[in-house]
This record gives sequence, structure tokens and C-alpha cells, in this order.
Amino acid sequence: MAVYFIGKKARLTHHQLLPIYLRVVINGKRFEIATHQHCDPSLWLPVAGKVKGNADSVSQTNMALDEIRRQVYDYKERIEKEGRMFSVQTLREKWFGQDRNLRTLLGAVRLNILDLEKQVIKGIYKKSTLTKYQTMEKHLANFLAWRNTGSDILLKDLKLPFAAHFVYYLQAENGMGVNSSAKMVKNLKKIVRDCVDKEWLDNDPFFRYKVKHIDPKVPHLTAQELQVLQSKEISIQRLAVVRDIFLFSCYTGFAYVDVVNLTSDDLHIDIDGKDWLIKNRQKTNISERVPMFPVVASILAKYKDFRDKSLNKKLLPVPHQC
Repeated sequence: MAVYFIGKKARLTHHQLLPIYLRVVINGKRFEIATHQHCDPSLWLPVAGKVKGNADSVSQTNMALDEIRRQVYDYKERIEKEGRMFSVQTLREKWFGQDRNLRTLLGAVRLNILDLEKQVIKGIYKKSTLTKYQTMEKHLANFLAWRNTGSDILLKDLKLPFAAHFVYYLQAENGMGVNSSAKMVKNLKKIVRDCVDKEWLDNDPFFRYKVKHIDPKVPHLTAQELQVLQSKEISIQRLAVVRDIFLFSCYTGFAYVDVVNLTSDDLHIDIDGKDWLIKNRQKTNISERVPMFPVVASILAKYKDFRDKSLNKKLLPVPHQC
């Protein structure tokens, strides 16, 4: 038996983190499964099968990998004590704790959400991502009840039409839009693909299902319309703040969540003395450089007192529900 940990560059996460897989080779046959551990690709040591560095997060990841390695040897000992031959098949049965034919869809979704909760705590994913999967779980449970064929379904019983029926339910019974239902089915497809990776399924039953998406035709405000909004006298302070935040987003291109998270650390002056806003976008983690246009500078100046008093260095008093 040989135990390895493999970093799969071809499966980098949305945040460009390297997923680490366990690979156990027994008599020439391979057992491979995701460890649900990730690291910066530059920190991975392929030969050693661990992450380099002294940071707490690195130590936690390496400790988790050591525990997984120990678990493999523990299972080997237990299987041999049971008088059975240690093989890829017996290791797989022991690893999953039950026959994979008993795995259910909602059970797989629940395990995925539990993993996401841990990754949110570590900062790998945002809370909003977890919320999307929790919402999908709720709709999926309601759909299964609506089908009146049981409260759950075995993974091995999933067929291609299941995805189409789920979309019909979301749109026809729940009044959900095409794009909203598409995002939900994409998340479901991802979980099913994970089940294939975990070897709970031989093939992806939804592989040939094409998710439909409609490009929304969103009308854009003209420069004149923005000027009207900018010059509008608003006596209610709360609405005036909302207007200013909206204008700030229009002129900078920053999404709402990025405006919320802007701090004085994101203000920069280049070698020519020009002011810039430089920040990594939350959705893509890509650095965005926005020049300080006069209207943007005027909005920031308007809330200078707020910025000076802000304990977390926030630039703007963004309402939680604006």
C-alpha cells in the first residue's frame, strides 16, 4: 500500500486555491478522494505531500492531512482484524461507512453544506455562497415532497429528466425566473459532480443537461439622467444617503458589496499625484483600479466626518438595506 496526497491544479477553486486529494494505491489499484483541504498553489510541496510554511492555517491543513493518513492505516488494521482482505473495495466500504447504494441526494446536499460551513469559517467561501446552497436545499426538499414519490431519492436512481423536472417545479410551481432557477440547478449539478468524485456515483446523470440562461436586457441610465439624480434635492437624510451610494456605484462600477467593504486603505495616490480607488473585487478577487472622478471625490468628501469617526475605516455609511 502507498498513501499519497495530490494537489490538482486542473481543479483550482473559484478563489484559485489548490484542492488536495488523497490517493491510496493497493496492489496497483487506486482509491482517490477529495480531502476538502485547500492551499495556495505556490505553497504545495508535491514530493512531501504537504503545505510549506509556519502560518496557523498551514499547520491546520497539514494536521488534517496527517489525520487522514492515520485514518487510512487505522481502516487497514480494522479490515484485517475482521478477517477480510484489505483492498480498494474494502477500504472504500469502510471509508464511506455504508454501501454507496444507500447514499441519498438530500444526504449528499447536507454533507456539502456542512463542508461549506467549515470553509466559510476559514474564509475560503463567503456566507452568501452558503446561503445559496441552503436555499437550494430547501427548494429541493419541497420538490421531492411535491413529486409525492418519497421525501428523498437515492443517488443511484437519479436520471437526466430529474433536472428538467426540478426546473419545471421552480418555474411553474414557484414562479421563479429562468436565470434564478438556472443558478439553483447549477449548484445541484456541482454537488452531483462531487458525488462522482467521491465515487458515490459511477457517472454524472446530469452531464448532458444544459442549463438555460437568458441574457437580461438591462436599460442603462444616461449621463443626463444621472445628472438629474445628482442635482435632485432630497430632504430625507436616509434617502439622500441611498442616492449618494447609488451614484457612487454608478460612477465607480463597484458592486454593492464592494462599496460596503471600501475602507481608507483602498485610497491611493500614484506618482503623478492622482487619486485612485484600488480594491480586490469580492466576487472575482481581481484588483480593480478606479480613478477618482470629481463626482466620486465629492461624495467621499461629503462623508469625511463619517470616515474620520469610523472605527473600521469605512469610507461610506452604506445602509444595510439600501
